[in-house]
Amino acid sequence: MRAAVFNGNRDRKGKLNLKDVEIPEIGVDEALLKVAYTGLCHTDVKKIWHDLFGIESGDPRVFGHEIVGKIAEIGDTVTSASVGDRVALFHHVPCEECEPCNEGNYAQCATYKSVDTTAGYGKPSGGGFAEYVRIPKIVLQKGVVPIPDHISFEEAVFIEPLNCTLKAMQKLQDAAPIENHEPVLVVGQGHQGLMFDQLITLNGGIPFATDKRRRRVKNARTYSESYTPRQMRKAAQKLGGFNKAIISAANPKAVEYALSLMNEGGTAIYFGDLMPKQGNVDWSNISRYERTTVIDGKTVIPSYSSSFALHEAAADLIFSKRIDVKSLVSQKIGLSDLEAAVEGAVKGFLNKGFSREEVMKVLVDPSNKNHIGYAVNSWKTYTASAGAVASLLLILGVGIHMGMKFSDCESVNNLDGTYSYICPTERDCGSLRPWEGELSRTTSNGSYECRFGSGAISMKDSNSPIVLAQANTVSRKEANHLKSLPPVPGFSPTIEYDKSLCVDLDGQVVCKNIVN
Repeated sequence: MRAAVFNGNRDRKGKLNLKDVEIPEIGVDEALLKVAYTGLCHTDVKKIWHDLFGIESGDPRVFGHEIVGKIAEIGDTVTSASVGDRVALFHHVPCEECEPCNEGNYAQCATYKSVDTTAGYGKPSGGGFAEYVRIPKIVLQKGVVPIPDHISFEEAVFIEPLNCTLKAMQKLQDAAPIENHEPVLVVGQGHQGLMFDQLITLNGGIPFATDKRRRRVKNARTYSESYTPRQMRKAAQKLGGFNKAIISAANPKAVEYALSLMNEGGTAIYFGDLMPKQGNVDWSNISRYERTTVIDGKTVIPSYSSSFALHEAAADLIFSKRIDVKSLVSQKIGLSDLEAAVEGAVKGFLNKGFSREEVMKVLVDPSNKNHIGYAVNSWKTYTASAGAVASLLLILGVGIHMGMKFSDCESVNNLDGTYSYICPTERDCGSLRPWEGELSRTTSNGSYECRFGSGAISMKDSNSPIVLAQANTVSRKEANHLKSLPPVPGFSPTIEYDKSLCVDLDGQVVCKNIVN
């Protein structure tokens, strides 16, 4: 089976290796799950992009823990599951006997922290970024949720993350119950923040949502009163400040911002886990060990991970469709695009050619071998929108490509991340990438089409640049050649910055890494 294996960040930050590994063998009291989807969690991002555990080469891990799928095999003594069952997994389960468990702090249980589902390759670490996972006995007994027929895998994969938000909401309700029509501040409007908005409404409150990304503020209008951070300050002043807040963002500035809009005596739930490697040791410990703290007279209650006691409640909210989760999915990918998706979760967007997609919730289908070709750092646009760049490509196609082998061809912007040359006779289109939508063909009216994806800078049969299929780099020879070209309208290959060639396309700067 295929698996995305993490071996640390020695070679490259966030590097994942796609490997063919053995399907895990199960014991008599275990089960094997064929993974349908695994949700990309921010915890996965911390483990991979930020290397939370400091993993060294030789200590491989297969992460991924928001797992749904079908039971593919059961051990001889298993009676609680059958082959073909559609289930969602909670990869961690508690012993229910220790002091933390008796206090309801299941995430602090030693068993909870040590037991895990696994892909059978390296130390058990969830394993959802592989085609199959082994379900150990205790998880099979306590962490399996059957999925009813009317619920899709895309919906059921939210059971675990919704459990996490539900646990945080319960902590808020226990400490300071939301009053009817009371405004509640929610900082951070990723998929978790949007679920918080809906839970606040279900509990009778009015969510006031904000995020530093304007698109997320716009998205949040479906579920809340949403404002930019600057606008929210004005709203808070009109309201007389907030008495309750949920901070759904792993950023110390988000904590400071939320507290600045709250009244003394207010209660804030901190739903985030700051990275200790980024100088956030105190906040990381406060969050990870769920230590309540008081800052400027405001109580901050951390909420970490899910709650074993809320498995059924979280599932019921999704099964009854009282919480909308399906619209929160932004991308569905295979393992080959996972590395880019991890970085995209950090940056908030993914690129495909010159089109940009916001990252909200990424679902990974390990059996999907279709390579979409997502990227983040393959190019850097400092001021451009996808539409503006597409228009510039059309200008380049008309102005720059003259005198080349496509000089007698019509240049067409397909408005789908590709552009075409429609030629009167057959042409050698060069190297094509079919998975990017590129093709060469004879059209119905007898013309010949060469279709390319929007992306890298290269040269072909001429002293003029041509924008071709997506790539990450240009060679030093290409870079020097481009820099030597005389200026043409809308094109200025004159900038080299930090080992990158930056090309000014009529005011829109696109950069490529230079390799020797």
